[in-house]
Amino acid sequence: GAGTPDPSLGAADANAVQAAATLAGYLDQRDGTSPDTTPLVSVVLYAGEHADAAKAILPPHFDDVVLDRIITGMLALELTAPAWGKAVRDLLVSGEGPGLHLVRDHRLSGIPFRDVVGYLTAAVPVGIVTSRSGSPQPLIAPDPSTVLGPDDAAIVFAPDAAACALRAVPATDPPEWEGVDPSVPDLEVRTVLVAGFNGRIVALLRELAIAPAARFHVTSLSQTPESRRSRAVPGWVLDRLTIRYLDGDPTDGSTLRQAIAATKPDAIIVSGDVAEHPRAPDAAAVFSYLATQQIVQGAVPVLAVAYSSTYADLLAQDAGGANLPGAAEMIGGTLAWTLLRTDITPVLAALFDPYRTTLRTVRLPENRSPARFDALYRRALERGAVLAGIVQRDSTPSLAPPLETQIEPGTSLLLLTRATRTQATPPADTPHELPTRDPAS
Repeated sequence: GAGTPDPSLGAADANAVQAAATLAGYLDQRDGTSPDTTPLVSVVLYAGEHADAAKAILPPHFDDVVLDRIITGMLALELTAPAWGKAVRDLLVSGEGPGLHLVRDHRLSGIPFRDVVGYLTAAVPVGIVTSRSGSPQPLIAPDPSTVLGPDDAAIVFAPDAAACALRAVPATDPPEWEGVDPSVPDLEVRTVLVAGFNGRIVALLRELAIAPAARFHVTSLSQTPESRRSRAVPGWVLDRLTIRYLDGDPTDGSTLRQAIAATKPDAIIVSGDVAEHPRAPDAAAVFSYLATQQIVQGAVPVLAVAYSSTYADLLAQDAGGANLPGAAEMIGGTLAWTLLRTDITPVLAALFDPYRTTLRTVRLPENRSPARFDALYRRALERGAVLAGIVQRDSTPSLAPPLETQIEPGTSLLLLTRATRTQATPPADTPHELPTRDPAS
């Protein structure tokens, strides 16, 4: 959507959908001939709530709607599984570490998913892409007995394309297992203090409401009136989160100190308060971030949300890289994936969809012997999960380590499971859906 220096994001999104609908009509004009290729179309929207409307208007092959919720989804991932958050950032933004690849080989046809790992040289399977329904459909963490068809592909994490090669002789015999099964814990309850209020925070609350690996208690510190904050948050979000409101200036050190002492948060999110700084919410985020860091002194993780990539770079310098990249960087990185790796785009959509996939970190018990990574991988499959990597001793995530790697007791595992949450369809006329009109919403 076309914007101005002070854009109305709703109007910009409407322009984007209108342009996409016009393009769809143009592409559907066949003139009696079928096109050789159908281009991949990405629609970039600012507001997550506009996605359903866009998908209802646009034809099926326009369903790759890239949203600004990527940033807020990443924040939710940082809070529920920080190691996964770091791994995904490295994958999308910096290009560091193993990447996502599709492996198509006739020798995999007829092989159940549980045995695919034994056919690969140095890659870790996390799902399959099947075309049995007519169009490619990615399945993350499928049932281990799912058999690959002749046109199916294995989704893998691998250091490079060469690591996706198949073995000359498949390793069909599973490694011996002598360890203790990792147990998947119940939903964790996490307390979050949100300093500042704007449209990005509303989007973040939506993500926390559907985060499948944790349940959140949220405290909102802002000078925005409580009634306005409540109206801006969708009703179904209020039903799923425990939210309480504190009035005060989120850039004031003494106010922040009192709020932190009262809430004892597991994590703190800072962003600009549009009630006090309607023209410069990112500047307010910087003030809040610096004041909060002086108070907590590293005892509590502090994540900053900035609209401008310039302010995001400034925050990154102060945070030593601990905060998330800016919106422009994340959207740019994701669009680069979309344009350069069109085969991977649907996989990313499935991987980050909280209604389809759960990313979680589980720590192995200490009372066990070391085990090979591939043995742990097969054991996790039996328990309905896919083991994608580990967290090293220095807290660095490592996707797709060598299959023969010995995993020590107490190591944290990066797991993917199928999501069990069903998507809610909130009524459009709920009073909580009233928009908040501010320059940064």
